[in-house]
Amino acid sequence: MSKQKNAARKNSKKKVILRSAVLTTGLTAQLLSSAPAISNADPAAYDGDSFTYLSQYLGIGAAYAEPTDHPNAQLDLTEGESGGGSPGGNTGGGTVLPTPEPSYVYTPVDTPTASTTNSTEESIQVLAVSAGDLTGRSASLIRSTGQSGTPRAELRLNAEGLTLASQQAKRGETLAYRLPQLKATDMQIVFDGKTLAPLANNTNKLSVSTADVGIVFPVDRLRLSQAAERLGVSSDQVQIRIQIEKSAAITSESAWRKIAGAVPVGDAYTFRMLASSGTKAAEITGYDKRYGQQMIPVPEGSDTGRLGAVMLVDGKYVPIPVTFKDGQAVLHTTGGNPVLLVRYELPAASGKWFDSALGEASVKGILEDREPSSALDRESFARMTVRALGLEAYGADASSLAALRSAGLLDGLPDNAQTGGAITREEMIAILVNASRQFDLPMGTLSTPSGTSAQDAFPDSGSISDWASSYVEAAYAAGLFQGDRGQIVAQRQGTAGEAAALLVNLLHSTGLGDVSTK
Repeated sequence: MSKQKNAARKNSKKKVILRSAVLTTGLTAQLLSSAPAISNADPAAYDGDSFTYLSQYLGIGAAYAEPTDHPNAQLDLTEGESGGGSPGGNTGGGTVLPTPEPSYVYTPVDTPTASTTNSTEESIQVLAVSAGDLTGRSASLIRSTGQSGTPRAELRLNAEGLTLASQQAKRGETLAYRLPQLKATDMQIVFDGKTLAPLANNTNKLSVSTADVGIVFPVDRLRLSQAAERLGVSSDQVQIRIQIEKSAAITSESAWRKIAGAVPVGDAYTFRMLASSGTKAAEITGYDKRYGQQMIPVPEGSDTGRLGAVMLVDGKYVPIPVTFKDGQAVLHTTGGNPVLLVRYELPAASGKWFDSALGEASVKGILEDREPSSALDRESFARMTVRALGLEAYGADASSLAALRSAGLLDGLPDNAQTGGAITREEMIAILVNASRQFDLPMGTLSTPSGTSAQDAFPDSGSISDWASSYVEAAYAAGLFQGDRGQIVAQRQGTAGEAAALLVNLLHSTGLGDVSTK
């Protein structure tokens, strides 16, 4: 390499500083930034990741502490110099692939001087709300440029730092890594399977986000053991690689068959999880009866009230739940398949009480072309439920009822309610309450019930079957339904309009859908 190229490379080197902090309730922000802490800040009462908590309740943009023993990283590599890129596309869950070649080389450099340690643009923010110690050596960031000129980055998570953070964190807490300096960057997250054991035992979630994309997943429900079994090793012997990058939307007619009328909006993104051992790699096919979140940008000027989201399953796009916040779409998925925002046409208003729910159900791809007044059989309701909750990967190609059975949503229903035939209102209610229980989705209260219980509120409550009573009471307390002209009519056949209202209310109650403020 020429002296001129060496000089150019030297001048282009970027230092990436690791700063990480784990805070406890009552720890003042002055420890880190000289900013006063809000005295009534309570992490236990805040529903969000730890970075958002700190920035909103402690009044600081980031919590930083410079570990004295952490090797920082500098990068000036291109894809060609580093030994090749990562594989693209999405293979089947049972496929064993060649191990991806590492795309980057990590080079330790001296700790930056004090003048550079305050740069919020060159830092990894590693946060856990409730802990009491600083976490050093938690991660390293490697930045480079691909052959096409696309910025690339690799975040390597350190077992020691993650274990400490998990030990200090509350049970079920999200450990969040934020890289606000990265945008429009192909991202890879790399860590060892053995790293996840303490997080799984503490039911922690792991979050990694840049300025425009991110992922949050439940560590204890990651389907890692299945992938490791295909590789012939145990889960703690694999390396895990999560790839987040833009990908081309599939345009074939067959790929869009299940979402007729949807129009793609913005870029498609691939969230791919791989487990590797030696020369082989296998797909990790998502999470077992839990939702993770995948964040992608919303194109400027988009009306989020008309946007839905889809995920590619077995070569076909299918609907998944989505919410919107701060210019991002938060896609709630049970797996890591390619995802995309879409737009649907709103239906004409019918003047019915469930017009709002019908509009949202159409935008989310739930209602399809059904008339609101049309009576439903169990397979039709199951199809609406699969589409509303994004459960296609549970085997909906065989039948939607089979997918609900596989996901546990028919547990507790009588045998005769798990086959074909007309579906009753109490059966619809029971299935949706089962969804909240099976997938650990607590139902918040949407409206104050008119009575202390469904039994007291409806004069025909005696029509509720004994097996359905607890389901109906849970749904009533959460405000999923309010009855039909003052009655529950539990044994009447359900309609598409009623099913749409129940499903939309479930999405709102569990946080899988945005509650309209209009």
